[in-house]
Amino acid sequence: GLVLVHISDETQMLVDGGLAAGLYVVVEYNGAMTFSIPGQITAQAVMGYVLEGEVLSIEKDGKAILINSVPQGELIVNLPEGSISAPVPGSYVRVYFNGVVALSMPGQITAWHIDSFVRFAGEVTEVSDQGILITAEDGQQMLARVDEGTLYADEVKAGDKAEVLYNGILTRSLPPQGRAVYLRLIAE
Repeated sequence: GLVLVHISDETQMLVDGGLAAGLYVVVEYNGAMTFSIPGQITAQAVMGYVLEGEVLSIEKDGKAILINSVPQGELIVNLPEGSISAPVPGSYVRVYFNGVVALSMPGQITAWHIDSFVRFAGEVTEVSDQGILITAEDGQQMLARVDEGTLYADEVKAGDKAEVLYNGILTRSLPPQGRAVYLRLIAE
């Protein structure tokens, strides 16, 4: 359930980019928790590192994936213990891990948690209260709904090149609509 984690001046913060809502972290503490609701602890260390990239292939009989991560390049990501299935090739993943990359070829990490997304990219055709209409080079369209939960949301305008990451669920409307988890401008 929920746990309120107190951070003191002695807490080691090993978090890539600082704490943010939605970040998956591991908290080390001395084992003492209050009986309050929610329980409360004092962190000795908070750890969380994130890599993002496209899934290239499934490896090790479905227990790992090979991703192309910027700027690290190709990495083997060992899936968290108990994972039922691997993200499919072509999907975009955000991998949370402890910051350790094995010096193998390619490098390897062990994931604590993986978020998997579908990517849609193209030209911003329209920006409205309904969302951001994006048209891909092949003419397919998606209306990306952007809200306070959308991460990395850049200000976009008609004519910009942008990519949307979403959970793969689209409405059966024309154009299909989906909630943008990420929205980013694509550099020319």
